Amino acid sequence: MFSALFCATAFAQQQEEKAAPPSSANQEVDTEKYPNKSLVQASWEQYNAKNYDKAIIYAERCISLYDAKAKQMHASLSAPIPDNKINMFWMLNDVATAKFIKARCLWLKKDAPQAKQVLSDIIQNYKYAMAYDVRGWHWSVAAAAGDMLRAIGMGIDFGDSSSSFLTMKAWESYTKKDYQVALAYAEQCILMYKEAALWQQKSLRKYPNKEEIEKYWALNDVGTCCYLAGKSAVQLGGEENRKKAREYFSLVKTKLYYASCWDTRGWYWKVADALKRR
Repeated sequence: MFSALFCATAFAQQQEEKAAPPSSANQEVDTEKYPNKSLVQASWEQYNAKNYDKAIIYAERCISLYDAKAKQMHASLSAPIPDNKINMFWMLNDVATAKFIKARCLWLKKDAPQAKQVLSDIIQNYKYAMAYDVRGWHWSVAAAAGDMLRAIGMGIDFGDSSSSFLTMKAWESYTKKDYQVALAYAEQCILMYKEAALWQQKSLRKYPNKEEIEKYWALNDVGTCCYLAGKSAVQLGGEENRKKAREYFSLVKTKLYYASCWDTRGWYWKVADALKRR
């Protein structure tokens, strides 16, 4: 997913970046290649190219420019940003996303202690920041940071964080009876793609034809991960996990009821039908 994740950036940001004096760090990473792009977008591009040192430089440049204003914005909030006002808080969103990219780069550079420190900073100080996926939805940076922090603690890697990768790893872990890891992969998929899944569900009036099922990738992957998360939580036991399982099963049955799961034997099955007795 991260190849498509760019934080929302306003025209005012572009103007401020153009006005900012060039630094040696910027020149080292050829900022002239990005005259009309945000520092966060440039950081994502370097991250996706596995140029982690350059990605960190862009991220840190964004942080140095906007962190003070980002903290002021966050201090003005007492609840999540309303959907229609998210872009107004672009400095908060960009700084938090820049820190998230930095944390991922540090982790991939085998500097887990520093990565954990940056992730903890996001969780504590940028609780309401939102990142934007160019395919049309937002996700919580702090929630993603929390999941990544837990993943580091468990020694697991979310890979490219695509819904297909996360679903595959959730299935693999569940099959191996590694239910805690299966739950971590499944919940990461749900967190990052739930809004897209709900949007795809709303576009349907009936269960899609066999030839069209694959088009509803987010709906299918999130529905499948709700199924796996619920079943993993049941296996882990305890009242909190049983409650979590009920919530995931209910989400499929009430809001994602056209989700399909691919069977490796060559066909799709309806996730909601598999939960009818629960």
